[in-house]
Amino acid sequence: MAVPTSPYSTTAQIAALVMNLVPGVAVPEFTAATIPTVTTVESFQTSRSALLQMSFAAVGYVIPFAVKTGEAWPDHQTYFLAILEAMGVAGDIANALKPAPAMAGTKGPSSNVYHANWKQWMDMIKESGAGLRANTWTGSRAEKWLTAPRAPMTDYTDEYYDPAKFGLLVENLALLEKQFDQIANMGLDWDYIYSLRA
Repeated sequence: MAVPTSPYSTTAQIAALVMNLVPGVAVPEFTAATIPTVTTVESFQTSRSALLQMSFAAVGYVIPFAVKTGEAWPDHQTYFLAILEAMGVAGDIANALKPAPAMAGTKGPSSNVYHANWKQWMDMIKESGAGLRANTWTGSRAEKWLTAPRAPMTDYTDEYYDPAKFGLLVENLALLEKQFDQIANMGLDWDYIYSLRA
């Protein structure tokens, strides 16, 4: 599958998420006669696509997306970008159609499931690039995420082996060993110290 370009979703994919807005048709789709119109939906698409690209660019992905050297573009990434953009647009549509969207209410769009899902994925992109395998800028966080060695999970840990964390553990153990050696070389009267516990 080819690398997708903006916009990543189609208006039909968005219509499928908000089918109640286009009733009475076999295949939901926005037109000039629907509310919102197809032109309005496309403007929402442009905005959500830009937000997606800015989020991925901020962590170091090359925009427009490009195939990672030595790999093929996975189909699931195309579908992922499409549904993510479609969710964001569906959330925009749902908010725009509220009776009084400017009125005060609960903090954030918590009642809007599309916006809630969109926000979770935006947070995931900031934290880990959402696992996207694409071309990255040298030295970026995205490059680090894609090139950091990983090993299978073991039965005594709840996450993947991370050599950086293992190295930190070794350093901390060495520091503890050094501290114990310093205490041992102080010439303390341990019998006296232990007698104080009684």
